[in-house]
Amino acid sequence: MRNEDVRPNEYVLATTLKACSLSLDVELGRQVHAEAVKAGLLTDLFVASGLVDLYAKCKEIELADGQVHVFVSQDGSHPKTEQIYAKLQDLKQRLSFSGYIPKTENVLHNISSREKIEHLWHHSERLALGLALISASPGMPIRIFKNLRICEDCHEVMKVISYVTSREIVIRDFKRFHHFKLGSCSCQDSW
Repeated sequence: MRNEDVRPNEYVLATTLKACSLSLDVELGRQVHAEAVKAGLLTDLFVASGLVDLYAKCKEIELADGQVHVFVSQDGSHPKTEQIYAKLQDLKQRLSFSGYIPKTENVLHNISSREKIEHLWHHSERLALGLALISASPGMPIRIFKNLRICEDCHEVMKVISYVTSREIVIRDFKRFHHFKLGSCSCQDSW
């Protein structure tokens, strides 16, 4: 478009930013975001998509141990599995004191209520969060990329954890960005 001297509109920029987020191309995302700012096109479309906060605040992505880590639900293969599960156990106790009640109705396995709660605590985004909390510098925002939609219980847990740990947590699921901060989410619980 630049070669043809065509100016992108807000829809083109928002779509390009979404493509950057899906492909994890942070550098191009920063460039497109800067173009949108320069053109004055940061509209409700950008705010609704959750892309404004992500690229406005994105300076450096700190990966745990300088690497990308991949988790699947119930994963026990990571070298730091014991520390991750210990951190999650600590969080589970802290959340129970804050009034969090697990939403087990979405766990469709024919297992006991206790097993359903354990199953929820072993979702991939919680494992990634556990690793980030034991690895990332204090105060650094935590960024998690997920290829599925975040479940209702994990969404609620991330809100509470963002509050009790005073950490910003950004999760990109397959549908949108969720920016958790001080107990609330940028999607306003309407994902």
